[in-house]
Amino acid sequence: MTMLRAHAATFGGSDVTPDAVNWANIGPGTSPQNNANQTLQNFDGSINLEINASSAGLLEYSKNGGAFTFIVNGGQVSVSDGDTIRWQVSPAAPGTVSGTITITNESDGSAVLDTFTYNVTEPL
Repeated sequence: MTMLRAHAATFGGSDVTPDAVNWANIGPGTSPQNNANQTLQNFDGSINLEINASSAGLLEYSKNGGAFTFIVNGGQVSVSDGDTIRWQVSPAAPGTVSGTITITNESDGSAVLDTFTYNVTEPL
């Protein structure tokens, strides 16, 4: 049991820190490209994840194996304990988009959950 979980159990607080996640880099490859699901688990209730990309591109997420849903840069998605999430990137126009994505837990003071790269090409 982590110190935070021990504190929450002792004092009745809510645990908003999931176990570690490690999304794979996206690409290189032809659009669209995505990474594998990661399961967010061992926290109380729901938390809000925020996606921040270093350069332009179309960002999407899939929750629990559902269809990909567009999300704006700096947008948030709410997840509950046990949900799975994966991310997808496509260029907004023909060409290549590349950069870094940082996923933060806005329910835990913007704690960084993971950072990964993307490199995706949309042919002419």
